[in-house]
Amino acid sequence: MSIFGCKIFLLSGILTIVTASAVSLFLLLGFAYASSTLSDSARRTSGRAYEDRFVETHQKQTDATETSKEIREIRVEFAEGGEEKVFFLLNGFYPPKYLALEGDRPRIACDFYGARLGKGIDRCIKVNGRLIHQIRAAIHGGKSPKVRVVLDLVPGKNYEIEQVFYKKDNLYVITVKEERADH
Repeated sequence: MSIFGCKIFLLSGILTIVTASAVSLFLLLGFAYASSTLSDSARRTSGRAYEDRFVETHQKQTDATETSKEIREIRVEFAEGGEEKVFFLLNGFYPPKYLALEGDRPRIACDFYGARLGKGIDRCIKVNGRLIHQIRAAIHGGKSPKVRVVLDLVPGKNYEIEQVFYKKDNLYVITVKEERADH
């Protein structure tokens, strides 16, 4: 081997040692930075436990988002022609599941899933209208939490019910009318 070949061999060996040292230093600094940014509790837990904690935190955030649905106002207006309208002001687009119950105690039930009642909304609103006697609101927990709002109607009448959701205004409206005889 010539002297020139020996110098190249030495230079490449030195270059390899310097490169390896630089890479090692870079990795060492990277690990040191990463471990300094983790909290003490995160460093003590395993990767799986950290993942579980992330999933739990994410679930709590999702649950909080679901319960941010709110019925902000319930009000009744008496319209011309004998109509009685119930206005539900909401904070988003989530129309309720609607159920009409006939019989001796006619009523309309509206289930707002994952919602809550806003402050100042009475649980029992006396309407004493020609068609709507009262409005009751109750919170139901369990697997599918909801707010159920029930419109107690005056017995002995036949009703026409209309429901409309004004998405732009987050306003759900139920219109109650007495059924006309020509139907």
